[in-house]
Amino acid sequence: LLEARLAFIRRLLAESPLVEGYWAPQMGANFSKSYAEVRNSMVGALLWPISVPCAAQYLDAVQLTLEGIDDARRMVKKNKDMVIVESADEMEQAHTDGKLAILFGLEGGHTLGSSLAVLRSMYSLGTRFVSLTGLGCTTPWASASIRTDFFDENLPSTLTNFGEVVVQEMNRLGMLVEISRLSEPAMMVALNVAKAPLLLSNALPASMACNGSTAAVPDHILSALSQNGGVLMLNVERCGEKAMSLKDAIAAINYIRAIAGVDHVGLSGSPKNYPLLLAELARDRLWGSAAIKKLVGGNIVRVLREVEVSKNRLPLSEDWIPLEAIEGNAYCRYPET
Repeated sequence: LLEARLAFIRRLLAESPLVEGYWAPQMGANFSKSYAEVRNSMVGALLWPISVPCAAQYLDAVQLTLEGIDDARRMVKKNKDMVIVESADEMEQAHTDGKLAILFGLEGGHTLGSSLAVLRSMYSLGTRFVSLTGLGCTTPWASASIRTDFFDENLPSTLTNFGEVVVQEMNRLGMLVEISRLSEPAMMVALNVAKAPLLLSNALPASMACNGSTAAVPDHILSALSQNGGVLMLNVERCGEKAMSLKDAIAAINYIRAIAGVDHVGLSGSPKNYPLLLAELARDRLWGSAAIKKLVGGNIVRVLREVEVSKNRLPLSEDWIPLEAIEGNAYCRYPET
């Protein structure tokens, strides 16, 4: 019976791409190992956030981000089975062509240097999503869900006015706004001001009580995400500091479905376990072909497409943002004359 269900899942994944919501590969000589793992797990597309240390904020975070993008793009070009995509249509076409689609993004608003011009430039370089904060990395305009050694008491406890402008500008550009590492108040502000669906990637429902989890999402945020049209890509690998069992992963998927709906849940965190997880899920009559296709990638592809539509609906912002408007500014900048 298990083999029959696995064969069923293989047929579905031949028709629809399985999208991994958070891929952080080993770089350099170990890249091939990370690549082989996702290829063997039937993954068809990867959301790959470029990450730089939070300690680089106010220093050379933007330069490190550019170098990270360059490094990642070169890695992709060395692998003929991988292709960089910048839209939902390109992601689906890559799957049709038998390629592994790569959608680049940025992990943490500190990668932008509190600059809308940098944000727009990152879009021009092909990045299509931005996590507003990295792990514990509060910026001058967005508060993270946890505090780290880099936390400054003068930094905000929510999403500031400039943070709202960042969300709006991303909507205008057609970039996906990722909010899983934001504080709860900042999440609500983002959900209220967004004009396009949002993403929570590599997150968990708070009801699972995962000690040490950095992206635990309460029920009212799940409900608001449903109203927003967004998607939560569930971390099915770890519950805080512990590995997540297959039973717990399925329970979490069903919990999010019950609160937010089948149109608002996806997968992240554990490519090697996806085939078996999906085969077990298929034992439940609630998870037929249509529902599983939404879970594995249909929902995030829909969200990407709706975000792209917002670009055509909203005019680009050319408003001047004075430096003083960036609360808590601590950057070293060349003085204007």
